Amino acid sequence: MTNGARHYTVAEIRDLLDAAFEDADLIALCQDKFPQLSRKLGLGRGLRKDEIINAIIDYCRRHKGYTDLLDSVNEHDPELHAKRGAPQKLYRSDLCVL
Repeated sequence: MTNGARHYTVAEIRDLLDAAFEDADLIALCQDKFPQLSRKLGLGRGLRKDEIINAIIDYCRRHKGYTDLLDSVNEHDPELHAKRGAPQKLYRSDLCVL
């Protein structure tokens, strides 16, 4: 893309989720934004943080939901993108997942 879009790899998205959310916040994110996934996983039943993150990423990959996910990261921790060298606010037109 030549429009200055920020390219994210799945590994970078995984790192963003891990850095932005504590376990309880990650469960709340999943329940709020991905209720079907939350019901499927039976969240709150002892899944590790990395298992929840991988399930969210897999769900987004299958349902084309990366922009909503990154919007949620940005809402939860707006400074995180700036700390990691990305624009403070991500817009849908700025996103390309590799």
